[in-house]
Amino acid sequence: MKKSSKKQAKIPPSSRSSSELKQIKNNKYTIIVLAVSFFVFAATILWIYSEDIFHGENEIFNPYGSEIVEFEKAKVVAITNEEITTDEFADNAYVGNQKLNVIINSGRYRGESMTADNFFGPYYGVPVEAGD
Repeated sequence: MKKSSKKQAKIPPSSRSSSELKQIKNNKYTIIVLAVSFFVFAATILWIYSEDIFHGENEIFNPYGSEIVEFEKAKVVAITNEEITTDEFADNAYVGNQKLNVIINSGRYRGESMTADNFFGPYYGVPVEAGD
């Protein structure tokens, strides 16, 4: 048995149809326009937020804005105010908030007394008691 080897003939670029050449040119222009549009967009965003980005006010990257948020361990000394109810639609889960006096046990504020807010609901947080 003979194996037939069929080779496809290459079409020289000069014999391509004019519609194919127009499509290639249009695609090039589309890519160029998209690239230029992207760089203009990126430059505009950088220009708008440049003061915040380059001067330390990274509000667009920080979910807490310009505030400094630190999470440390603490002990509850006293509960100064609380509003606690139960949610009958969530199997009587506690819902509410508490204002607490706490002593910080870790971090750079260790040993300091502060006021903290405790928010809780059926999906997050729990009510606390003095000593927790």
